[in-house]
Amino acid sequence: MTLTNCEPLVSICVPVYNNSDLLKTTLISILSQTYRHVEIIVGDNASTENIEAVLDQLGREKFIYYKNQINLGYSGNCNKLISTAKGKYVCIYHSDDVYSPTIVEEQVKCLEANPAIAAAFTSGEMINEKGSEISNGFILTEENMKNEMNVDLSTYIEYLCTVGNILPCPTSMVRKEVYEELGGYSLTLNFIEDMDMWIRILERYNIMLINKELFKYRKHSKQGSNYYRSFDRDELAVNLRYLRDYLNENDFESGENLESNLRKIIAADYNSLVKNSIYTNRKEKIKEYQKLSLQNHKFKFPSKGWLLQNGDKYYIKLIIKMLVFCTLNAKALKQR
Repeated sequence: MTLTNCEPLVSICVPVYNNSDLLKTTLISILSQTYRHVEIIVGDNASTENIEAVLDQLGREKFIYYKNQINLGYSGNCNKLISTAKGKYVCIYHSDDVYSPTIVEEQVKCLEANPAIAAAFTSGEMINEKGSEISNGFILTEENMKNEMNVDLSTYIEYLCTVGNILPCPTSMVRKEVYEELGGYSLTLNFIEDMDMWIRILERYNIMLINKELFKYRKHSKQGSNYYRSFDRDELAVNLRYLRDYLNENDFESGENLESNLRKIIAADYNSLVKNSIYTNRKEKIKEYQKLSLQNHKFKFPSKGWLLQNGDKYYIKLIIKMLVFCTLNAKALKQR
């Protein structure tokens, strides 16, 4: 891409806490962007690993770098990155993902062509810690989303209350003035800082989702989203509590349907807590979570949801083991 004087500066911000083994690959993908009018800001959130050594390997002069003396949390570090940024557009790209060479160019093109749009996101694919592709967990992909999606608040809430998040946070490019108008990320939330930010943006503006897989989302054991999958979790997922409260405080045309859909997802999450309690041998919690699940939605017999809501500990454990055994055998047969 040929650089012209009228091309806006883009601040590519990379919040980092450790992950030094994955950071180099991320930064190489950012340095390989076809859009060249960028500044790359690495915000080291009091890492215990040597982040500077990674920058030195790639050329320290290519980056703007700071290290917080104490960990400011994800939101605090993002807000510091935003305040440091000088660009018209601010990307917050994650330190463990891999970016297509054209992602910045595509997002700038989208925002320049749509001045009323506050932010641009893209779809992607999933990889594991070693970089191998794994089953795609993205709701919208190039295959099932044929055009750019102009996302408004109602659309986003509807997706969150049915199938999940359609705005992958590691692909965010937001107008800096919008971040400044909203005062940045909330410092009082954990695990849902991004979702809260997109909702606050959508209360005033629309967001564009570009129908191209322009990044690779890496799933690994150190990422914050493991909170949702952890056997140690013993409370309703924080994103579902946030959505439940948000629906109670706001009116939407399809309010009853949204609430019904959300209650079904909440029931399924309580079922996950039933499984957690079985595996961690917290007997007193099993009946409690089964009751809370049933209060939100009753799954039909003979589904897995029904089993978790109504079965006793040993029966559920036996069925889960059988399902895992059958799944592993099916995968082994496919690989032959």
